[in-house]
Amino acid sequence: MARRITAGVAIFALFVFLTAVESFAIVLHAGVETKSISKDESDNAWPNAFSVVSAHYILLTDLCEEDRTKMSDGLEELYREHIRLYGEIKKKERLTVYLFQREEDYKKSVARDHPEAVKNPGFGFYSAKDRIAHFKYRGAIRETLEAARA
Repeated sequence: MARRITAGVAIFALFVFLTAVESFAIVLHAGVETKSISKDESDNAWPNAFSVVSAHYILLTDLCEEDRTKMSDGLEELYREHIRLYGEIKKKERLTVYLFQREEDYKKSVARDHPEAVKNPGFGFYSAKDRIAHFKYRGAIRETLEAARA
């Protein structure tokens, strides 16, 4: 019993350590690699943000853990739907998706490389030049995924 408690405390301590490290702490969740990140693509501070790497996407977001997982799963669902409707995708590299919880963070991040997007009242955009999608969170995972589908 004492060994089980000691092992449990050790695992908990490791978890606390990994999640407390400010940048690039690796946490595995349901076969998806998750790392904490501290900056967006424009090198702005982005507290509480994570990179979630799934089979076909690199999701960079500041959503809570539950919503990150739902969004990552939803993106993979969109990928499977695309394959079903249109066939295999030729490019096999993962698509990078930035998803910002706050509109201010979205605008600050895209202003440097995509200034035209700051004035766009839409939900986000995809840049074919750098193969990166940028989205503003819509307040609900299903609604965000539906907007991404359009």
